[in-house]
Amino acid sequence: MNLNIKVSGLKEAQARIRGLGDSKIKAATVAALNDGARAGYDAARAEMQRVFDRPTPWTLGGARYVKATKQKIESSIDFDKWGNKQGVTVEKVLAAQIEGGQRKAKRHEVALRALLAMPRDMLAVPGSAAQMDRYGNMSSGQIRQIQAWFGAAELFAGVTANSNAKTRAKLARDNKRTGARGFQYFALQQKRGKLLPGIYQRFTTAFGSAIKPVIVFIKQANYRRRFDFYGVGMRAAQRQIDVSFDKYLDQMLRERGL
Repeated sequence: MNLNIKVSGLKEAQARIRGLGDSKIKAATVAALNDGARAGYDAARAEMQRVFDRPTPWTLGGARYVKATKQKIESSIDFDKWGNKQGVTVEKVLAAQIEGGQRKAKRHEVALRALLAMPRDMLAVPGSAAQMDRYGNMSSGQIRQIQAWFGAAELFAGVTANSNAKTRAKLARDNKRTGARGFQYFALQQKRGKLLPGIYQRFTTAFGSAIKPVIVFIKQANYRRRFDFYGVGMRAAQRQIDVSFDKYLDQMLRERGL
């Protein structure tokens, strides 16, 4: 899914007629392509910040541009192909936003399905008791806590075999130092009374128990296309290429007195 940017042949022909050699035209072409790639990259990142609410540095950093060279007269704008430690790329995460269609399950959703805590045809969204980070995402610490509670030891590196039992015992106790109430997690795969399918915290007090939703399960839905990464990048790149190519050719012609 590369966005390849090339100059048209008209300006090159005009430059040759005016006496500019192929090596100079190639140098102008490479420089213009690189200006265009950078402009397209900047425009795509700006569009990402406009469309999404507080995109993370990892998401913003997923956009890449590759410069043209004398050996390969072609520049490109695309996403990083390496991804994070789990091999998840920004392109995969944003695929439904760029192309439309169904969002792919996130890693913790795959785990909850494997643990039979969440139905396979549903996705997870934060509930009112979810702990959120500064980018508006559910905190990784709470996600790991839930995974451990439901026995994700065999699915995730770094979760020891008995961590779910230790986690359950620790979370169920009141914290005298902080005053935090102990609680338990439980999952509902179907609606029960007023409770929607999801994962809940149950707090026990002297006056009874209280229940708070941490994750709510929703049916998979089709996303409309909302982030035109390639269209925005292409338009900005082509505009800059046209301007830069003319500028570099004119500069070279002036230097040669043509």
